[in-house]
Order: sequence, then C-alpha cells, then structure tokens
Amino acid sequence: MTVYISQVYAGLLTELEIPVDMAKHLRRADDFIRLGTVAAHEVLGRNISPDARGDISQGLFLSTFAGPMDTNFSVLREVAHRNPLSPTLFSHSVANSAVGYMANTFNIQGCAMSYTDFEFPFFRALEQAMMAIESGLLSSCLVLQVETYSQLLEDVRQKNYAEEDNWQAGAVCWLLSSEKSTADNQFKIDRLSIEGRNRSDVNHLLDKEEALINEELFRHSDPLTSAYLLSERLQRREEHLHCTLESVYGSVHLDIRLS
Repeated sequence: MTVYISQVYAGLLTELEIPVDMAKHLRRADDFIRLGTVAAHEVLGRNISPDARGDISQGLFLSTFAGPMDTNFSVLREVAHRNPLSPTLFSHSVANSAVGYMANTFNIQGCAMSYTDFEFPFFRALEQAMMAIESGLLSSCLVLQVETYSQLLEDVRQKNYAEEDNWQAGAVCWLLSSEKSTADNQFKIDRLSIEGRNRSDVNHLLDKEEALINEELFRHSDPLTSAYLLSERLQRREEHLHCTLESVYGSVHLDIRLS
C-alpha cells in the first residue's frame, strides 16, 4: 500500500503561537505538550473535519530524543526541596502525557504511541507509522518529533562541547494517509530504510549526523535538525527529495516525491 504525506509542519519554541481555539486546552500544559499539540493542530485543522475525527483508523506516533526534560527537572526540584508535588506537573513529566493530550484534543481513537530514542527518533516513528498504514491498521496518522531539552543539558553541552551547534526546542509533524487526494501538494513516500550499528562508544551529545538532502550536505548534533530540515524542504514543495542520513550509530535512506 502506498503511503502519502498530506501535510507538514515544522516550528521552533521561540516562534510558537497558541491558536485561539487551542488556548483553553493548553492553559495548564508545559512546553512539550504545547509544541506537540500546536503542531498537530496546524496539520489536522486544515485536513480533517470534526465529523471525521474519532475514527479508530486514525493514529498518532510521537517521537522524542529527550522527552519533556525541563518538566522532569521541575519535578525533581520539588522532590529535592520536599515541596508538595503537583499531580499535573508530575503527569507532564512523561512523553505519554503529550500523546494523551493530543489524542483527547483531536479525538484520535486509533493507535497512539510514544517513542524515546537517541538515534533517528523521527524516522523510527515514521517507519512504525508507515507499517501501520501499509498493514491496514490505520488509514491516516500523525508522526511527530518534539524536543524541549533543558537549561541543564545546555549548560553541560556548553561546558564540554562549547563549539558545537545550539540545540533548539521545537517540533515537526507530518500527516500520513493511505489515500491519494486530488490536491497537487501531496507527497508519496517511495522508500524508507533504516540501518542501525551496534556501537559502545556513541556520545549522543557530541556525535554528529550528516544529512545529505538533494546534494546539499548538513552536519549537526541536534537530534531534531534532520527532521526539521527535511520538513522545510517539503513545505517548499520540491518535486523530489532524496535524503541520506549517516552517523556512527546508523544510516537512513528516504525517497519522497510529489504524487
């Protein structure tokens, strides 16, 4: 079965604007949940009518490298100081909470999963989502990567790897579908392959990924950058995208074209 990309979003936390109709849903949410929910809203709001939501054939796959790290440290700070711990704060300290927020907000009743992975998190989630559609389990789904990192992580990176690139909090979201639309802005995924390498010397704060996208090479250590760069290219509606990612821990090959 062919898998199509119907809509794409990529945004940074520094640029995040909460839509008016989402403000009530997100009034107690942390940045991790806000990023994911706004990203989902940006693609679903233009593609699925309210009557169509609630179908068990619609799913959600959320990936992350660090999860809601800032919220995790907020919880630990309260515990360390022996302060009363807010149930809301505690529940937000796991990535599953963001999945629940999005599934509830958009009435997604099909398969909803979160993945935490230090190696190609977005592309691992994309692989699982494609299999869910190809198997007939789902007819459409969201695939996201959300990162918020934390000030402590930034301090450690600046202390030990001061010359490395800055990691920016943000989110990427793709809407996948099994159905070809009449619109001329839909992409078809021709190939996705991921190869892992067993290495005991991987430093995930330092080791870089090389992303070759249509002959243009990027080198970075930020776990979100590869998915973000590719999403920006898709938003430009480039006719064909060939992406190869290489790192000490593996490689990814992805071919996408306008359908």
